[in-house]
Amino acid sequence: MPKKDESGANAKAEIEERKQQLLDLTGAFCDARLNADYKRLCKKLIDRMARKRPPPFLRGKPEIWAAGIVHALGSMNFLFDKSFKPYASATDIAAYFGVAPGSAAQKASAIRDMFKLDFFNTEYLTKQMQEKMAPTFDAILQMEQLLSGDLVAMNSEGDTIEQGQFIARDSPAQSRFYALAERYQRSGPTPAIEQSLHKLIEQDPDFYDSYLMLRDILLRTGRDEEAEELLNAAYARALARITDARGHWPPALEWGWLENRHLIRVLLNKALDDWTHGRTDAALDLLRKLLRSNPGDNIGAREYILGIRMGMTFEGFENQFMSQYGYDAIKMLDWFDKNSRRFPEEFDWWKKAVGYES
Repeated sequence: MPKKDESGANAKAEIEERKQQLLDLTGAFCDARLNADYKRLCKKLIDRMARKRPPPFLRGKPEIWAAGIVHALGSMNFLFDKSFKPYASATDIAAYFGVAPGSAAQKASAIRDMFKLDFFNTEYLTKQMQEKMAPTFDAILQMEQLLSGDLVAMNSEGDTIEQGQFIARDSPAQSRFYALAERYQRSGPTPAIEQSLHKLIEQDPDFYDSYLMLRDILLRTGRDEEAEELLNAAYARALARITDARGHWPPALEWGWLENRHLIRVLLNKALDDWTHGRTDAALDLLRKLLRSNPGDNIGAREYILGIRMGMTFEGFENQFMSQYGYDAIKMLDWFDKNSRRFPEEFDWWKKAVGYES
């Protein structure tokens, strides 16, 4: 008689046991803090993980995997945005499962990469998010059809797409924001200014300068994790607004249009935040797209790209070029002229496009 494959049976039992642990852990969190829809998505993702060979969750602590699963799904569904319900912060998730916030965030990043979880993967969006974002997805599909043509159209956000050129709508929050910015320059961070910024974000959640000023206040007052969550929320909204259903950027997203600048600023800040935290591949990808869509490069994406390619940290870059008046433009120009030649695959197209002469 053939021998029974006991090792196979044991492996299957181990997978089922760990899977049930994750279902129990994530289910309890969803029951306590979220809702049945999040619980359904957690189960769906855990089932998918269990079908991989070997399942990735066999290694590592179940609590970290559970926190990473909730974090990964939450980041797709604006769970970290206080203007949405349900709301829970990354710190809340980590604390519930008794793990370090950094460990949960790293696991979430690995899960998103492993299963290609992003804003356009509607399979893992909550029903609430699918309904809320349906007009946006329709607009994105329309944008995709327009980007390569000669048509002029306006999406549901009021943004104009003309011959591949993206031009953001005016924001009703803009004038109030500038008044707040003047107060902030005079007085620094105050509870009143912080509260006013929250109200501006509620008034227009797609005017991203409000997020960036509030993020600056959070960083200055030692609330780094809140600042990170706020930046990620703004970035996700901005990216969904400018990209098509396959994640393609518009051919042109230019600084010359004043209406585009808050969009470009939040995308740049995300890239620099990625660089600061060692996520150099993500930073490079974003900076390259910013440069391609805006070769005039008023934001200096090319210098940041060169700094990363040369192995510099963002702190090292700042230390080398920052003066009391901002970046030393002459010093940076000489440095770029000398070193960009080492990376022709990175910069030759740009030099040709703008008629750059060294």
